[in-house]
Amino acid sequence: MTRSYWPPAGTLIGIAVLAGVGYGNWKFEGLQDAVLHAFRVTGRASTEVSSLSGTQVMRTPGGLLEVARIKAYERITRTDPKRIGEWLDLGTTVSEIDVAVLFRYHIEMAKEWPITCSRGTCVVRAGRITPTLPPAIYTDEMRKHTSAGWARFNKQSNLAALEKSLTAELAARATSERNVAAATEAGRKTVEEFVRTWVKTSLPSQTGPVSIVVLFPGETNTAKPSGID
Repeated sequence: MTRSYWPPAGTLIGIAVLAGVGYGNWKFEGLQDAVLHAFRVTGRASTEVSSLSGTQVMRTPGGLLEVARIKAYERITRTDPKRIGEWLDLGTTVSEIDVAVLFRYHIEMAKEWPITCSRGTCVVRAGRITPTLPPAIYTDEMRKHTSAGWARFNKQSNLAALEKSLTAELAARATSERNVAAATEAGRKTVEEFVRTWVKTSLPSQTGPVSIVVLFPGETNTAKPSGID
């Protein structure tokens, strides 16, 4: 014989109270907006920036050569599901942030770049392309959305947690295969231009057309010259 199981009465009452509180908060927010509009309440918000502590200056030993920039549109999502045992789903809170991000990539200048020139071809072994962290975000292109499950009232705290993790999530995104591949090809052209200028000014004996081959760590000298001048 199959026995049906119902949760304790106290649990059901608690769930009903939570649902009522959530509905009341939602109605209050709507009522507040309606009252402000009806009475033509005026006032303009202002923004002020102030320093909380002394400025910290962090120098970059040897300098950096920025070789590529990528503007990408990313969506970061945080989901928070909750259940009571196996019989009651309290719903899932979902928060999303859509943001335009500027990823920048550089090569450290402190390390030597071996360059060999022979028969009109110069091969340069450049340093590793590294993301410049943290990424920059375009706040004017940021969009946020958050919604709570039917018995969940944490949509704002879930969104706040997502906002707090935004820097770390985007920093990890900077090292994605897609972004690194795009930065590598753009960076190869930048390094080629940089080296070409250096050859003209530092190697006057190198006359005639010069082709430049740029190699990054792990690459072999099978690449096609990136240009002839």
